[in-house]
Amino acid sequence: MAGERRLPAKLPFAQSIKSSAAAATAFQQLRKTADESGKVRIIVELRVPYAAEGKLSDQEARQQRSDISGTRASVLAKLALRGDARIRTFDALPLVAMDVTLDDLDRLASDPNVLSVQEDQLNKPMLEESVPLIGGTAAWSAGYRGLGQTVAIIDTGVDKAHPFLFGKVVSEACYSTGRWCPGGSMSSTAPGSGRPCPGSDCDHGTHVAGIAAGQGTKFSGVAKDSSFIAIQVFSPVDNKTRAYVSDIIAGLQRVYELRNTYHIAAVNMSLGSGRYTDYCDGDIRKDIIDNLRAAGIATVISSGNDGYTDAISAPACISSAVSVGSVSDSAWGACSGDPAAVDKVACYSNSSDFLSLLAPGSLITSSCQTGSSPTNMEPPWPHRMWREHGQS
Repeated sequence: MAGERRLPAKLPFAQSIKSSAAAATAFQQLRKTADESGKVRIIVELRVPYAAEGKLSDQEARQQRSDISGTRASVLAKLALRGDARIRTFDALPLVAMDVTLDDLDRLASDPNVLSVQEDQLNKPMLEESVPLIGGTAAWSAGYRGLGQTVAIIDTGVDKAHPFLFGKVVSEACYSTGRWCPGGSMSSTAPGSGRPCPGSDCDHGTHVAGIAAGQGTKFSGVAKDSSFIAIQVFSPVDNKTRAYVSDIIAGLQRVYELRNTYHIAAVNMSLGSGRYTDYCDGDIRKDIIDNLRAAGIATVISSGNDGYTDAISAPACISSAVSVGSVSDSAWGACSGDPAAVDKVACYSNSSDFLSLLAPGSLITSSCQTGSSPTNMEPPWPHRMWREHGQS
């Protein structure tokens, strides 16, 4: 497999902001933010020959990681970073996230080892009858219950002590630029790291976990004999619960590092932002999603809850991800004046001609910490079914 690694086709950042009006405008906006706020949080893409590790031999993958580390060190050494720079690095990816001043932003713009600089954007979080709707009870009868399979839930954390989820969590992690990890840290893989974050909407991940693998006396999640990895990636931002792109990437990288420890069927991410009418393969998250795909792990992502009929959110718009929109699991009432019906696309669900799948997402009964009702809950369904049918 030698020769797979190559430099990206796009120009180094110093050249792109001179030759592309769009790149120049985006960079000037970053400069404006840094000037007005004193700093701006960014993700830097390093100019390193790169290929998804699944395409490389073990020796080539080790060399690639060494090259990434060396280039990152060279770039950081040229900056006058403050003590609160909140640096996040990635072993398997040519990326580094940090808070920088205007002066450091300009230094990055002239560094030949920098391929791109972009804002570390924010993402927001996005049963009982639904199991029969997708054929889950029939699968149970046939013996497919997810035994031996694991799913990673990258979300607001999971209440593993909930009776519906007790004994299901096999691994935990937290990546939170806003320091919502144990001990006020930015990162943790210690036991308890995957607990729910302390802000609003922080029961979202527990609800998703229940759909995935919950087990109760009256109803259960789809793959009720499976386990899951709980990864908390949200932070407090302007009194809201949001996830930085860099923290999401860190969570995805953690799943990749565990690929040989657990039989991971899929990753679930019920989060996103933006409006995309076509594939968004320029999204910085594509490389790690490609790494997971090469390892046989699907990344299943909510299409979003904005009611778009011709667009979906990022990162669901990445072509190597599995984007999932929502259908109703019952005729529960009117949705923006349009009567809901079983298997009918929900009025709030983003949809497009490149959407991968549809799944139940309205009024789903599952585990919650406080009894509140999260929004679009469709992504857990598809990979639970894949996981069930892949059980040993």
